[in-house]
Amino acid sequence: MHSIKMRIHEKEDQHLKVQTLGRFRIANKSETVQRNNIYSHKAWELLQFFFSNRGKVLTNDYIIDNLWPDSDYAHPRATLRMQIYRMRKLLETTLPDWTDYFSISSFKGSYRLDISDNLWLDIEEFENLYLKASQLYDNHPAEAVKLYRKAVSLYKGEYLPEITSSLWVLPLRNYYRNLYLKSVLDLIILLRDANRFSEIIDICEETFLIEPFEEELHVQYLNALLKEEKIQKARTHYEHITSMMYEEVGAKPSSALKDIYRIIKADSEAVEFDVSYIQQMLKCHEDVSGAYFCSPEVFRSIYGLERRQAERTGQPAVVGLLTLTSSGYSLPPANLLKQEMKILESTIKNSLRKGDIVGRWNEAQFILLLPSLQEEDAEKVFQRIKNGYYKKRLHKEIRLRSTSQALFPRNKE
Repeated sequence: MHSIKMRIHEKEDQHLKVQTLGRFRIANKSETVQRNNIYSHKAWELLQFFFSNRGKVLTNDYIIDNLWPDSDYAHPRATLRMQIYRMRKLLETTLPDWTDYFSISSFKGSYRLDISDNLWLDIEEFENLYLKASQLYDNHPAEAVKLYRKAVSLYKGEYLPEITSSLWVLPLRNYYRNLYLKSVLDLIILLRDANRFSEIIDICEETFLIEPFEEELHVQYLNALLKEEKIQKARTHYEHITSMMYEEVGAKPSSALKDIYRIIKADSEAVEFDVSYIQQMLKCHEDVSGAYFCSPEVFRSIYGLERRQAERTGQPAVVGLLTLTSSGYSLPPANLLKQEMKILESTIKNSLRKGDIVGRWNEAQFILLLPSLQEEDAEKVFQRIKNGYYKKRLHKEIRLRSTSQALFPRNKE
C-alpha cells in the first residue's frame, strides 16, 4: 500500500509507538493517547485518517469527502479547520512533545502528516518484516520463520477497529488482514517442511482467536494434529468448526475438509470411536435447555448409531425435515432467510426434548431426529414448532413446511 521502507526497529521502547492493529493507540514511556480520553470523535478519526495517509498531500475536499461524505455542512472547510484545531489541542494536552515524532503541515488548501525515524508504527514494522521474510523464504527458511513470527505477533486484530461506519478504512483493513493471513500460511508451510507440527498447532490456535473462519487454517491445523497423532482432538475440532461455520455463515465444508475428515474417521475408528467418546462429544455440544444441534456430518454419524440401536431394540424414531420457503415454494432472499432461520432455530430449541437431534442441513432447512416417538406423536411436535414459529416470524410471506418419516415404518396389515 505505502512504499515500504526497509527499517526494522530493534529498540521499540525508545520510540513513540503508534498501534493501529487491534486498536488505535499512541504511547511513549509516560503518556498514552487512546479513545477513552479523547472526547471528540471526529478529531480522533481525523488523526487516524492522517496516519493512514502519512506522507501524502491531502486536499480539503479529499478529506471531507472521505470522512464525512453524508454530512451537509454549510461550511465544510471551516468544519475541517475546526477539527484539525481540536486534534492539535488534544495532542498538545495529552502528548506535549508529539511534534518530536510527527508533524501535520498545511499549505495551499491541503494537509500532510509526516513521521520521523523515532516514531514506531506497527503497520510499517509489519510490512517490513513480511517483505524481509518473503525475501528469505526460499534460501534461508530458518531466518524467514523468525521474521514471520515477529510479523504475525504484531497483528492484534483488524486495522482501526473503532471505525465502524466509514468506507475509507475498508481497503486498508482488507489489505492488512490479507497480509496477516499470508504471513501465517507462509510460516505454516515453512514449519511443515521442517516437520515442526506442534508449532503449527500452537500458531493455528492463536490465529483462530483473530480469524476463526479462515478454512485453509483449519485444514493446516487438522493436518498437523493428525501428524502429531492427536486423532480425537482432530475429530472434535472438525465437528466444532463445521457446526460453527453452518451456524454463523451457512457454509458447507470444502472438499479439502471432507477429505481430512475421512482420514480422521479411518484413523480413529478402531480405537476411539466408541460409546464413551460419543457420550463425551454429545456432552460437549448439547444445549443445556433442549435438543442437540450439530452439523450435517455429525448428524449422519448420530443417525447411523440411532438406526443401529433401533434395529436392535425395536425402539421407534422419526426423521423430519423443516423447510422455510416463500409462498410459492421458492427460496426466500438470503438476508430475509437468515433472519427467519434464527427465529426457527430458537423455536426448535424451545420445542424439543433433550436427546432430540437437530442438524442445519443447508441455508433453508433443519433436519431432526426424534428418538422414542411414533409418527403421530412426531406430527404433534412439528405442529408445535410451526405454531411457535408463526407467532415469532418477522415476514408473513414465509412458510414453514415439514415432512417426516419413521426410521422404520410400521408394517400395515
